[in-house]
Amino acid sequence: MAMKAKDIAHELGISPATLSLVVNNRPGISDATRAKVLKQLRDRDYGYLLSAEQGMQQDRSSLRTIGFVTYKKSGELLGYNSFFPLIIDGMENQARKNNFNLAYINIDAASAEEEVRYITDTSCCGIVIFATEMHSADLELFEKLDMPMVVLDNDFFLRDSYSVTVDNRQGTFMAMKHLKAKGHRRVGYLRSGLAINSFDERFQETVAAAGQLGMEDVRKYTWKIGYPIEQAQEGMRSILQRKEEFPTAFMADNDLVAAGAMRAVEEYGWKVPEDISFIGFDDRPVCTICDPPLTTVQISRENFGAEAIGLLVRILNGEMTAPSLNIKLAGQLIERGSTAVCREP
Repeated sequence: MAMKAKDIAHELGISPATLSLVVNNRPGISDATRAKVLKQLRDRDYGYLLSAEQGMQQDRSSLRTIGFVTYKKSGELLGYNSFFPLIIDGMENQARKNNFNLAYINIDAASAEEEVRYITDTSCCGIVIFATEMHSADLELFEKLDMPMVVLDNDFFLRDSYSVTVDNRQGTFMAMKHLKAKGHRRVGYLRSGLAINSFDERFQETVAAAGQLGMEDVRKYTWKIGYPIEQAQEGMRSILQRKEEFPTAFMADNDLVAAGAMRAVEEYGWKVPEDISFIGFDDRPVCTICDPPLTTVQISRENFGAEAIGLLVRILNGEMTAPSLNIKLAGQLIERGSTAVCREP
């Protein structure tokens, strides 16, 4: 079985993005780095990548380029977002299958007006924007490019846009239904404090799910504890020291918030899940190294990026007639050791 691009990049000690720039012969790295990586590929018998990445040995000059734009504002989320590198394979495979190149473009919000020229420099025919940290007004700069685009991990429903997002309503309801089945009626919510649309939606949908399932109001046990793990741990310590009334289980913005809170709870002397249960969101690698492993809502990483590329290809091929479309990807509950039957009657 052929190795995945991310595994080869790890072996060479480079990022998947750097590997892609080299094998696709795209700008964005120094000549010295390019030469070094090319030598490593040849020395380790990975020269076949230069052909495989060119789309079944087609001439690279005959292919069009899709830009994968990562938009960073605070950087707090993307800096710890294992979701990003894990969706690259799905995006590259889908682009290659449709005879497109994939160019990686990083844009910082503070200098976005200047850096947006990188998109035109790569001669992209369309872009997918990794928009976790974006807000609606941030999209205006990209709309001025007047090129097809798809927003990934955000939904600007007040504007005409194409997007691929997580179905937070489905995911949170499934998780809350799981907790109710284990006898939990008092469920709380732990917030990161980050201004992320998806996190806000998860909280709102958790509150709604509790109402629909006849559980107590989640807002009574909702606290903002910080992000990522270390800050969440410290924030949870502060909550525990207040001696407030606690729920029997917690939902959280994502896995990192839940993992930090679990550490603090166990430091306090409580046991997870015997005394209190936790459910995260996203199924990041941290879930399996937590003690106990973290129950979470899993999103298919490869499908997440591939759907965005597939939607953009349909736009480029003139197959989309609607001015906007949002594709929501359903999650799957992965039950691990952090949830248990509620001890309370």
